[in-house]
Amino acid sequence: MNNENIICDNIILCSILSNLGVEGDIINHYQSKINQAEIKSVAKALSIIDYINKNDKVTLQDISKNIEIPKSTALGIIKTLEQFCYINKLEDKKYELGIYLFELGNNVRKKINLDVIAKPYLEKLAEETGETVNLAILDKEEVLLLDKYKPDYGFQIGAQIGTRLKPHCIAVGKVLISHLSEDALDEIIETNGLQKKTYNTITDREELIKHLKTVREEGFAEDNGELMEDMKCIAAPIFDHHGINIAAISISSLESKLKGNKFKKAKKLLLQSSKQISTDLGYNY
Repeated sequence: MNNENIICDNIILCSILSNLGVEGDIINHYQSKINQAEIKSVAKALSIIDYINKNDKVTLQDISKNIEIPKSTALGIIKTLEQFCYINKLEDKKYELGIYLFELGNNVRKKINLDVIAKPYLEKLAEETGETVNLAILDKEEVLLLDKYKPDYGFQIGAQIGTRLKPHCIAVGKVLISHLSEDALDEIIETNGLQKKTYNTITDREELIKHLKTVREEGFAEDNGELMEDMKCIAAPIFDHHGINIAAISISSLESKLKGNKFKKAKKLLLQSSKQISTDLGYNY
Protein backbone atom coordinates (compact mmCIF):
# COMPACT_ATOMS: atom_id res chain seq x y z
CA MET A 1 0.00 0.00 0.00
CA ASN A 2 1.51 3.35 -1.00
CA ASN A 3 1.82 6.45 1.16
CA GLU A 4 -1.16 8.25 -0.38
CA ASN A 5 -3.45 5.30 0.37
CA ILE A 6 -2.20 5.14 3.96
CA ILE A 7 -2.99 8.83 4.46
CA CYS A 8 -6.41 8.46 2.82
CA ASP A 9 -7.36 5.33 4.82
CA ASN A 10 -6.33 6.91 8.12
CA ILE A 11 -8.22 10.13 7.34
CA ILE A 12 -11.38 8.11 6.57
CA LEU A 13 -10.94 6.04 9.72
CA CYS A 14 -10.44 9.16 11.84
CA SER A 15 -13.61 10.64 10.39
CA ILE A 16 -15.64 7.50 11.08
CA LEU A 17 -14.39 7.21 14.64
CA SER A 18 -15.03 10.90 15.28
CA ASN A 19 -18.61 10.60 13.97
CA LEU A 20 -19.12 7.63 16.27
CA GLY A 21 -18.09 9.80 19.21
CA VAL A 22 -14.72 8.12 19.76
CA GLU A 23 -12.21 10.48 21.39
CA GLY A 24 -8.87 10.51 23.19
CA ASP A 25 -5.94 8.15 22.56
CA ILE A 26 -7.53 6.22 19.68
CA ILE A 27 -8.16 9.35 17.60
CA ASN A 28 -4.74 10.74 18.53
CA HIS A 29 -3.10 7.48 17.40
CA TYR A 30 -4.53 7.66 13.88
CA GLN A 31 -4.02 11.42 13.62
CA SER A 32 -0.36 10.84 14.47
CA LYS A 33 -0.13 8.29 11.64
CA ILE A 34 -1.59 10.84 9.20
CA ASN A 35 0.93 13.48 10.27
CA GLN A 36 3.85 11.06 9.99
CA ALA A 37 2.76 9.93 6.51
CA GLU A 38 2.44 13.55 5.33
CA ILE A 39 5.93 14.37 6.65
CA LYS A 40 7.33 11.35 4.80
CA SER A 41 5.69 12.53 1.56
CA VAL A 42 7.32 15.96 1.92
CA ALA A 43 10.68 14.29 2.60
CA LYS A 44 10.30 12.15 -0.55
CA ALA A 45 9.43 15.21 -2.64
CA LEU A 46 12.52 17.04 -1.38
CA SER A 47 14.64 13.94 -2.05
CA ILE A 48 13.39 13.86 -5.65
CA ILE A 49 14.24 17.54 -6.16
CA ASP A 50 17.69 16.99 -4.67
CA TYR A 51 18.31 13.91 -6.85
CA ILE A 52 17.35 15.76 -10.05
CA ASN A 53 19.53 18.69 -9.02
CA LYS A 54 22.57 16.41 -8.63
CA ASN A 55 21.94 14.31 -11.74
CA ASP A 56 20.36 16.77 -14.17
CA LYS A 57 17.94 14.95 -16.52
CA VAL A 58 16.55 11.71 -15.09
CA THR A 59 13.77 9.21 -15.81
CA LEU A 60 10.97 8.00 -13.56
CA GLN A 61 12.80 4.69 -13.25
CA ASP A 62 15.99 6.51 -12.15
CA ILE A 63 14.07 8.36 -9.46
CA SER A 64 12.22 5.28 -8.23
CA LYS A 65 15.40 3.19 -8.06
CA ASN A 66 17.67 5.77 -6.41
CA ILE A 67 15.15 7.26 -3.97
CA GLU A 68 13.96 3.70 -3.24
CA ILE A 69 10.24 4.33 -3.61
CA PRO A 70 7.63 2.59 -5.83
CA LYS A 71 7.13 4.06 -9.30
CA SER A 72 3.47 4.81 -8.52
CA THR A 73 4.44 6.84 -5.45
CA ALA A 74 7.22 8.64 -7.33
CA LEU A 75 4.88 9.46 -10.21
CA GLY A 76 2.27 10.95 -7.90
CA ILE A 77 4.84 13.21 -6.23
CA ILE A 78 6.39 14.16 -9.58
CA LYS A 79 3.01 15.21 -11.02
CA THR A 80 2.45 17.50 -8.02
CA LEU A 81 5.94 19.01 -8.38
CA GLU A 82 5.28 19.51 -12.10
CA GLN A 83 2.00 21.27 -11.34
CA PHE A 84 3.82 23.83 -9.20
CA CYS A 85 6.72 24.17 -11.69
CA TYR A 86 9.32 22.72 -9.31
CA ILE A 87 10.28 20.18 -11.99
CA ASN A 88 9.74 20.00 -15.75
CA LYS A 89 9.01 16.98 -17.95
CA LEU A 90 10.95 16.89 -21.23
CA GLU A 91 9.91 15.38 -24.57
CA ASP A 92 12.06 12.29 -23.96
CA LYS A 93 10.12 11.66 -20.72
CA LYS A 94 13.03 12.74 -18.57
CA TYR A 95 12.74 15.27 -15.79
CA GLU A 96 14.74 18.40 -14.96
CA LEU A 97 14.43 21.16 -12.38
CA GLY A 98 11.67 23.69 -13.10
CA ILE A 99 11.88 27.43 -13.59
CA TYR A 100 10.22 28.18 -10.25
CA LEU A 101 13.24 26.81 -8.36
CA PHE A 102 15.43 29.18 -10.36
CA GLU A 103 13.18 32.08 -9.39
CA LEU A 104 13.25 31.08 -5.72
CA GLY A 105 17.02 30.74 -5.74
CA ASN A 106 17.44 34.07 -7.48
CA ASN A 107 15.19 35.80 -4.95
CA VAL A 108 17.11 34.29 -2.04
CA ARG A 109 20.45 35.29 -3.60
CA LYS A 110 19.31 38.87 -4.14
CA LYS A 111 17.93 39.17 -0.62
CA ILE A 112 21.09 37.74 0.99
CA ASN A 113 23.33 40.04 -1.05
CA LEU A 114 21.12 43.03 -0.35
CA ASP A 115 20.96 42.41 3.41
CA VAL A 116 24.69 41.81 3.76
CA ILE A 117 25.73 44.77 1.63
CA ALA A 118 23.17 47.21 3.05
CA LYS A 119 23.65 46.44 6.75
CA PRO A 120 26.79 48.50 7.56
CA TYR A 121 25.54 51.52 5.61
CA LEU A 122 22.12 51.47 7.26
CA GLU A 123 23.53 50.94 10.75
CA LYS A 124 25.76 53.97 10.17
CA LEU A 125 22.84 55.99 8.79
CA ALA A 126 20.75 55.23 11.89
CA GLU A 127 23.57 56.35 14.17
CA GLU A 128 24.37 59.49 12.18
CA THR A 129 20.75 60.67 12.04
CA GLY A 130 19.56 59.32 15.39
CA GLU A 131 16.46 58.04 13.58
CA THR A 132 14.99 54.67 12.60
CA VAL A 133 16.15 53.39 9.20
CA ASN A 134 14.19 50.84 7.13
CA LEU A 135 14.96 48.50 4.22
CA ALA A 136 11.99 47.41 2.09
CA ILE A 137 11.08 45.70 -1.18
CA LEU A 138 7.99 45.52 -3.36
CA ASP A 139 6.53 42.01 -2.98
CA LYS A 140 3.76 41.63 -5.54
CA GLU A 141 1.36 44.51 -4.78
CA GLU A 142 2.63 45.38 -1.30
CA VAL A 143 5.67 46.82 0.41
CA LEU A 144 7.45 44.28 2.61
CA LEU A 145 9.68 45.60 5.40
CA LEU A 146 12.83 43.45 5.28
CA ASP A 147 14.94 45.05 7.96
CA LYS A 148 15.02 47.85 10.49
CA TYR A 149 17.94 49.65 12.11
CA LYS A 150 17.52 51.59 15.33
CA PRO A 151 19.99 54.11 16.74
CA ASP A 152 21.53 53.47 20.15
CA TYR A 153 20.03 56.79 21.21
CA GLY A 154 17.14 58.97 20.17
CA PHE A 155 13.56 58.22 19.15
CA GLN A 156 12.65 54.83 17.63
CA ILE A 157 9.60 54.66 15.38
CA GLY A 158 8.00 52.79 12.49
CA ALA A 159 6.58 49.38 11.54
CA GLN A 160 8.06 46.04 12.53
CA ILE A 161 10.11 43.72 10.30
CA GLY A 162 7.80 41.59 8.14
CA THR A 163 5.06 44.22 8.04
CA ARG A 164 3.24 44.61 4.72
CA LEU A 165 1.90 48.01 3.70
CA LYS A 166 0.17 49.55 0.69
CA PRO A 167 2.72 51.52 -1.36
CA HIS A 168 0.78 54.66 -2.28
CA CYS A 169 0.89 56.21 1.20
CA ILE A 170 4.48 55.58 2.35
CA ALA A 171 7.80 56.94 1.13
CA VAL A 172 9.49 53.58 0.40
CA GLY A 173 6.37 52.46 -1.46
CA LYS A 174 6.27 55.54 -3.64
CA VAL A 175 9.95 55.08 -4.52
CA LEU A 176 9.37 51.45 -5.47
CA ILE A 177 6.28 51.99 -7.62
CA SER A 178 7.71 55.12 -9.27
CA HIS A 179 9.94 52.88 -11.42
CA LEU A 180 7.18 50.54 -12.59
CA SER A 181 5.59 50.51 -16.02
CA GLU A 182 2.18 52.14 -16.33
CA ASP A 183 0.52 48.72 -16.72
CA ALA A 184 2.20 47.36 -13.59
CA LEU A 185 1.24 50.48 -11.66
CA ASP A 186 -2.37 50.25 -12.83
CA GLU A 187 -2.49 46.63 -11.69
CA ILE A 188 -1.35 47.63 -8.19
CA ILE A 189 -3.88 50.46 -8.05
CA GLU A 190 -6.65 48.14 -9.24
CA THR A 191 -5.70 45.47 -6.68
CA ASN A 192 -5.08 47.71 -3.68
CA GLY A 193 -7.15 50.77 -4.41
CA LEU A 194 -5.97 54.14 -3.10
CA GLN A 195 -7.36 54.03 0.40
CA LYS A 196 -7.38 57.25 2.38
CA LYS A 197 -5.33 56.81 5.56
CA THR A 198 -5.06 60.46 6.63
CA TYR A 199 -5.99 63.89 5.31
CA ASN A 200 -2.69 63.93 3.33
CA THR A 201 -3.05 60.56 1.57
CA ILE A 202 -3.07 60.72 -2.23
CA THR A 203 -6.26 58.99 -3.37
CA ASP A 204 -6.53 60.18 -6.98
CA ARG A 205 -4.83 58.09 -9.69
CA GLU A 206 -3.76 61.00 -11.88
CA GLU A 207 -2.41 62.93 -8.92
CA LEU A 208 -0.44 59.87 -7.81
CA ILE A 209 1.05 59.32 -11.29
CA LYS A 210 2.12 62.98 -11.43
CA HIS A 211 3.62 62.70 -7.95
CA LEU A 212 5.52 59.50 -8.84
CA LYS A 213 7.02 61.22 -11.89
CA THR A 214 8.49 63.84 -9.53
CA VAL A 215 9.76 61.10 -7.20
CA ARG A 216 11.49 59.36 -10.10
CA GLU A 217 13.06 62.56 -11.38
CA GLU A 218 14.25 63.81 -7.99
CA GLY A 219 15.47 60.41 -6.79
CA PHE A 220 13.66 60.37 -3.45
CA ALA A 221 10.19 60.39 -1.92
CA GLU A 222 8.56 61.84 1.17
CA ASP A 223 5.67 60.67 3.31
CA ASN A 224 4.24 63.71 5.08
CA GLY A 225 1.77 62.12 7.46
CA GLU A 226 0.16 60.14 4.64
CA LEU A 227 -0.05 56.83 6.52
CA MET A 228 -0.13 58.15 10.07
CA GLU A 229 -0.62 61.71 11.15
CA ASP A 230 2.43 63.49 12.60
CA MET A 231 4.79 60.95 11.00
CA LYS A 232 7.38 61.81 8.38
CA CYS A 233 9.53 59.53 6.23
CA ILE A 234 12.00 60.09 3.44
CA ALA A 235 13.08 57.28 1.11
CA ALA A 236 15.55 56.60 -1.72
CA PRO A 237 15.90 53.75 -4.23
CA ILE A 238 18.39 50.87 -4.35
CA PHE A 239 19.39 49.68 -7.84
CA ASP A 240 21.03 46.39 -8.83
CA HIS A 241 23.68 45.83 -11.52
CA HIS A 242 20.95 45.76 -14.20
CA GLY A 243 19.68 49.18 -13.12
CA ILE A 244 16.51 47.69 -11.66
CA ASN A 245 15.01 49.32 -8.56
CA ILE A 246 15.04 46.24 -6.29
CA ALA A 247 14.58 47.94 -2.91
CA ALA A 248 14.27 51.22 -1.05
CA ILE A 249 15.65 52.60 2.19
CA SER A 250 14.00 55.19 4.40
CA ILE A 251 14.35 57.31 7.51
CA SER A 252 11.30 57.47 9.77
CA SER A 253 10.62 60.13 12.39
CA LEU A 254 8.07 62.61 13.67
CA GLU A 255 7.17 65.58 11.49
CA SER A 256 8.11 67.86 14.35
CA LYS A 257 11.66 66.43 14.38
CA LEU A 258 12.51 65.83 10.72
CA LYS A 259 12.42 69.38 9.36
CA GLY A 260 14.65 72.32 8.51
CA ASN A 261 18.39 71.66 8.64
CA LYS A 262 17.88 68.23 10.19
CA PHE A 263 15.75 67.19 7.21
CA LYS A 264 18.39 68.48 4.77
CA LYS A 265 21.14 66.57 6.58
CA ALA A 266 19.05 63.38 6.76
CA LYS A 267 18.19 63.59 3.06
CA LYS A 268 21.85 64.07 2.11
CA LEU A 269 22.98 61.10 4.23
CA LEU A 270 20.11 58.93 2.92
CA LEU A 271 20.97 59.61 -0.72
CA GLN A 272 24.66 58.93 -0.06
CA SER A 273 23.79 55.60 1.57
CA SER A 274 21.46 54.54 -1.26
CA LYS A 275 24.13 55.31 -3.85
CA GLN A 276 26.81 53.43 -1.89
CA ILE A 277 24.61 50.34 -1.57
CA SER A 278 23.62 50.47 -5.24
CA THR A 279 27.26 50.86 -6.29
CA ASP A 280 28.23 47.83 -4.19
CA LEU A 281 25.46 45.88 -5.93
CA GLY A 282 27.06 46.72 -9.28
CA TYR A 283 25.06 49.74 -10.39
CA ASN A 284 26.92 52.47 -12.28
CA TYR A 285 25.78 56.05 -11.75
